[in-house]
Amino acid sequence: MPYFLKHYFDPYYDYLDPTPKVDANGHADNFSLGYAHNVVRGEVLAELIPFEEDSPPPGALDDPNMVLKEPVLPMGDNTIVDPDNPLRLLSALNGYVYYNLGCIHAKRILNMRQGINFHTGNIVFVGDVAVHGVVKSGFELRAAGNVIVRELIEGAFIRSSGGILGEKGFRGSDMGRLISSKNMRLAFAENGKIRTGGKLIVDGSCLHCNIYCNDAVIRGRLHGGKACVKNILYVTQRLGNEGATPTEIILGQDPDIYRKIKKTEDEVQRLTALQEKYQALAAKTEHLAAKYMPLQERIEAKLRVAVRMLHYYKTQAEEHANFARCRVIVPGVVMPGVRISIGDAIFWAEQSYSDVSFYLEGDRVAMHSPAVGS
Repeated sequence: MPYFLKHYFDPYYDYLDPTPKVDANGHADNFSLGYAHNVVRGEVLAELIPFEEDSPPPGALDDPNMVLKEPVLPMGDNTIVDPDNPLRLLSALNGYVYYNLGCIHAKRILNMRQGINFHTGNIVFVGDVAVHGVVKSGFELRAAGNVIVRELIEGAFIRSSGGILGEKGFRGSDMGRLISSKNMRLAFAENGKIRTGGKLIVDGSCLHCNIYCNDAVIRGRLHGGKACVKNILYVTQRLGNEGATPTEIILGQDPDIYRKIKKTEDEVQRLTALQEKYQALAAKTEHLAAKYMPLQERIEAKLRVAVRMLHYYKTQAEEHANFARCRVIVPGVVMPGVRISIGDAIFWAEQSYSDVSFYLEGDRVAMHSPAVGS
C-alpha cells in the first residue's frame, strides 16, 4: 500500500529566494516574505496518508516525490513521532521547520546570516534569534525568546519576550524602538526609544534617547531625551553636556505605568479640546447644535472613560512607587540642563557637579559626594 506524505508547511520553500505575499488585489507586501515557518512543540509537521493506488488523495498526483512505498517518516533533529498516531511527525520544540538531506528538522534558534532587510522581510519568530548582519531601518523583528544582533541596529523595531543584546549598538534615527521583557545591553544608543522590563546596560554613550527601565547603567555619556528609571541610574562619565541640552531623569515610577499615565493625559487633553470645540460650535445656531451635539456627547463619554483610566493609573503609580531606593549616581560630571525628579521633588542642575549622587531626602532631592561610598 503506498503512502502520501502530506506536509503542514511548504517543503520546497527556499529561504535564499523568499517571495512576498500577494493580497487579493495583486499587491505584493515586500515586508512579509515568510522567511521562517514557525512551529510550536507538539505541532504536526507531516503525516503519512495510506491510499489505494486507484484512489490517490488530493495532492498525491501533483507531487509524486511525496508518494512512499513504506510508512517511514523523514524524522530529523528535534522531531518526534506522535504517540497517538505513528503516521504523524511532530515538532519537539518551539522554533522553525526545514528540510535537510531528505529529513524534516526543527530548530530553536533562528540565524539571520545576512541581517534583516528586503531580502528577508520582517521577522516574527517563536524562539531565539541571532542576527549576524545589520537590522535595516523600517523593518521589524518580534521574537518570543532572546535576540542577539551582531551588527548595527538602525531605525528598526525589535520586540523580544526575552532579552536584547546589540553588539554594535543602536542608531534609532528617531524611528527605532527596542522593547524587551528582560535585560537589554547595547554598545551605544542614539536617537531611539528603549524599553525593558529589566536592566539596561549601555557600554558607550546614550544620546537623545527615551529610555524606560528598572535600572540603568550608562558607561559613557547620557544626555538629551528622557530616562524613566524605577530604581537606580548609574552614569559613569557624564550626565548632560556642555550645551545644556535638556535631559530629564524621572525616578521611582514604574516605567510602564508612567508611560500609560502620559499617554492617557495626552488623550484627556485631546478629548477636552474636542469637547470645547464642539460645545462652542453647537452654541452658535440650532442647525449647528443638531450637527455637533451628538458628536459632543460621544466625546464626553470617551472623556469620562479616559479620566477614570487616568485616575486608575495614578493610583497604581502611587502603590508601586518606592522613592527611598532611588538613586542617580554619577562618578563623573553632571552638567547644567539636567532635571532630576523623584516623586514631587525636583532638582535642576544650574552648574556642573563632579562625583555626586542624588536621592530623596524628605521633600527635596538631596546631593551627596562622593558618588559612591561614604
